[in-house]
This record gives sequence, structure tokens and C-alpha cells, in this order.
Amino acid sequence: MSLPTSPVRGSRFRSNIVRIATGTMASQVIVIGSTPLLTRLFGPEAFGALALFTALNALLVGLSTLKYDLSIILPADDGEATQLTRLTLTSSALFALLLMLGLVLGRCLLGPKVHPFYFLLPLSILLAAAYTCSQQWAARGNDYRRFSHSAVIGAIVNVAVAFAIGLTMRDALYGLVVGWVSGLAASFAYASAGQWRKSASKYHDWRKLWSAAHAHRRFPYFVLPSSLAQTLGSSAQPFILQALFSLRDVGHYAIANRFMLVPSTLVGSAIAEAFRAEFVDRMKRGEAVSQFFRATLSKMVLMGLPVFLLLMLTAPVLFETAFGADYLEAGILARYLAAGVLAQFAAQPFAYVFVATGHVRRGLAIQFATTALPLLALAYGGLHADVAMAFGVASGVSFVLSILLVAMAYEACRSWEAAHA
Repeated sequence: MSLPTSPVRGSRFRSNIVRIATGTMASQVIVIGSTPLLTRLFGPEAFGALALFTALNALLVGLSTLKYDLSIILPADDGEATQLTRLTLTSSALFALLLMLGLVLGRCLLGPKVHPFYFLLPLSILLAAAYTCSQQWAARGNDYRRFSHSAVIGAIVNVAVAFAIGLTMRDALYGLVVGWVSGLAASFAYASAGQWRKSASKYHDWRKLWSAAHAHRRFPYFVLPSSLAQTLGSSAQPFILQALFSLRDVGHYAIANRFMLVPSTLVGSAIAEAFRAEFVDRMKRGEAVSQFFRATLSKMVLMGLPVFLLLMLTAPVLFETAFGADYLEAGILARYLAAGVLAQFAAQPFAYVFVATGHVRRGLAIQFATTALPLLALAYGGLHADVAMAFGVASGVSFVLSILLVAMAYEACRSWEAAHA
């Protein structure tokens, strides 16, 4: 799909990018900025519960929708898009019902091993599925203003509810989870205002839903597996930590992750989008791309190296000062994570090079390795050492693989230049 060439459409395209980025960054600033206060109200176990809950939610939402939500943007006719919306929500509702039955059965058989906060998952899955449908309708209308505002409103409600619970209920283990679900509900309510009235119907035509499911079956067949692999790669760490260590260790990781991986990913993704556009444009003009590649890599390293070196030296003291004595271990984890996160940050813009230069299989192989192998390293380290050393092993593997990705991407650039010389 080519980028819009009309000045009007191009301006609207850029405006939408700014709106999405602004809403996302503002919501993250609210959540991250409130953390030093929340850590005075909630212990590491509460942040661990939140990390487990959000990781499970991210994984199960994809399963519940079968990724039919991504098909809503495709039809030119709003009626067909409405059918796909109903299909997505019906699939999610059935999945949520089965999940609730499974949780009740699990609680009866396993008792306390099934944490009470898991019973909020069916609700959060329904809300998340409906919210992503609202996003797709915003994309159909090419207007992300309401969706951008919804992210900020959700963050405000999330933090406000968590504060209210933390101030009124001491040691409320699941207060952060309740706050997160409340924020999701607020985001959906604001983003979807008016959308569902337009597509309201008195009845469900199951034959039309089945026809829509069959016509767009490539989404559960092909898009869903890829999406689940990506989600698992970014969300599996809490599961591994819970299996090998304690909920407290999960919480320390969640705080370290919130202040290192999340900001670096947001900044890196913005740079990656700009790099992708410029890289493709230079290829179209037949210009050399390896020099642009090297210049971008140098800027990424020069930007990230001082920050992550400072974190490696001072993270334990910084985290203890900012979040309280209970979070000293989070700073120690941040120190061990720093090398891997720096390498991921520096390598992030260059994953698209494989697609642009036609080396798709090579790109898929190295990206799969950079996702799966650090998780295996974390599990291996956890079986043979403490949590800090486990992350040190995983971080070292991630560092090496990120360097390998950059080297392979640069070689793809040189090969393309040689073929088009």
C-alpha cells in the first residue's frame, strides 16, 4: 500500500500520526509520572499482579477476537464492516463466557492458586475487544482525534481509581488491576460514543456472521498466529518469573520494565517509522542507503548509550530514592536489563530493512530468534541462578542477537546497493 500523495490526504495522514503518538505518549507520562506515588501505596506484589493480568489480557484478547477486528477497516461498505464488528464481539463474548466457566471450575479444583483478580479477565477481554473495534472504526473514518483523547482519559481514570483504592484499603493487592480495568472501560466508553448506535441492530443474523467469518478466514489462519507470537514475545516474562520465582519478583520486573522498556520502545518506534519512510524514499530514488543506515545507527547509539550507562551505574539508588526501599531490587534488575534494552533500542529501526530489500525470510528468522531466545535464556537462568542473574543472561543474549540483526540488516543494504549499482 503506497503512502498518500495528495497534499490534503498527506496532511491528514501526518495529523493522524501526531494525534496517535501524542495520545499514547501523554497516557504513558500520566502512568509513569504517578508511579513514585503509587509505590508508596502498593507493594511489589501488587505490581506483579498487574503485570500478570495485563500480560494474560494481551494474549487472550487476540485469541478471543481471532483477529477479525483487523478486518473491519477493509470493506468499503459500512454494512459489511458492521457485520465484522458483530462477528468480533460475538467471538469475544463466547470466549469470555467459556473463560469465566473455566475460572470457576479452576477455583473449585485448585483453590487459591487461581488468584481472585483473574475473574476480571472476562470483563477486560470484552472491553479490550470492543475498544479495538472502536479503533478500527476510527481508522475507517480516518479520524483518530477521539481515540487519541480516549487513551489520556483511560490513563487518568486508571490512576485515579488506583489512588482511591490505595488510600482507602491498605495492602489492597489487586487495586492496580481494578484501576487498569476501570481505565480500559473509560477509554472504550469515550472512544465508542455514538459508534454503536449507528450500527445497532434488533437481531443477530447468524448466517451473515458465518459468511463474514468464512470470507475473512485468513485472519484467524494467518494473522492470529503471527500476532500471538509477537504478543507472547513481549509478554511472556511475567509468566516465566511467576513460575520460577515469586509475585514480588514479578513486581520488581514490572517497575523496571515500566521505566526502561516502555519509554525506549515508544521512542524507538517513532524513530523506526521515520527511518522506514526515508529509507524507502531513498531506495525509490536509487540512492545509496548504507550511508543513511550507518548515520542512523550512530545517532541511535549516541542517543541511548549515555542514558543506559547512567542507569547501569545508578539504577539501584535511583529506584530506591524514587519508589521507596521496597523497590531497591527493581533497580538491581534495571541494571542487569540495561545492556539488552540498549541493544534493542539501537536495533529497532532496522527490522524493516529486510522487508524493503527483499530479504524477508532472513528477517523473519533473526526476528524470531531475537524474540524467542532471550525468553529461553531467562528460563534457563532462572533454573540455575537468582532472578537478577537470570535477567543478566537474557540481557546478554538479547545484546548479541540485536548486534547480529543490525549486521544482517546492513549486509542486506549492501547487497541491494550492489544489485542496483
